[in-house]
Amino acid sequence: MDAEKTIMQLESQLRASQAEIEQAKKRFPALNVEIEALFNKSEHVELTQAQKEDYSLESSEVRVFASIPKTKVQWLDQLLLTQFLQFILHIEAGNEGLLNSQQVLSKQDEISPETAVQHLQQVYDTLIENIKEFPVIGMHSSLESQYLGQRNHLVSFSMRVDEYMGGAHGMYMTHYVNIDINKRKVLTLNELINTKQREKLKALLWQTYREQRVDENGQYNGFTTPEEFRVSENFYFSPNGIVFVYPPYELGSFAEGEIELELNWFMANEMLNLDYQRTLKDGFNQNSTAM
Repeated sequence: MDAEKTIMQLESQLRASQAEIEQAKKRFPALNVEIEALFNKSEHVELTQAQKEDYSLESSEVRVFASIPKTKVQWLDQLLLTQFLQFILHIEAGNEGLLNSQQVLSKQDEISPETAVQHLQQVYDTLIENIKEFPVIGMHSSLESQYLGQRNHLVSFSMRVDEYMGGAHGMYMTHYVNIDINKRKVLTLNELINTKQREKLKALLWQTYREQRVDENGQYNGFTTPEEFRVSENFYFSPNGIVFVYPPYELGSFAEGEIELELNWFMANEMLNLDYQRTLKDGFNQNSTAM
């Protein structure tokens, strides 16, 4: 009897959850997104006389800035805040791979704007200490957010980090956040693309990259091999298709910046899971001739 009671309770909870999701679909508003500064501090650090003579500097500047989207939709703002903080932690860890969104969402209810500000203050304090010990002309870290738009049940944002810690140049990368408002979660590559299609996807992206990396003699001169090439889990949607984004140095020189490989809708659509395929309702006809 206890087992039957438990099953009935679980079924009731499932029905309630499904009903809540259906209501949320109907209630979701047209977004009016504002980008707010979450943290903005700078300081000129005076150096000792010995440091001034050794480094030919009078002072060094430290600057930390961060902005975040505010949508006025509570669950969405919380989700974006989680992504924001996890992206910062990911960059600090020096991990060149991309975020596993399923892992980063597990503790989102514990994260608040105050948590993010406290962490950014720690970053700021650490840079002050570092520049006092190892003077350079300046150190800065900024994370700027943007709202990219909405298409049906998908809303997209970008978060770009730009850091300079001394040396010839700084480093930057952009993290794209695509959110399924029906499911209230970040859309991962595994949820977008059928896993059985991953090898086909990799082959198409590799072909796109290889065609872009040829010298005047038609010889391949890219930065990686077919074996080392990976499908980036960092992507966004364009009017023409899905754009996969790679950080500087992975597929090109620093001067080339982030490398983008676009797969047009005519090649991508049949590889997508059904929830994300384009249809005639989107003005898309798979049988049309691609432009």
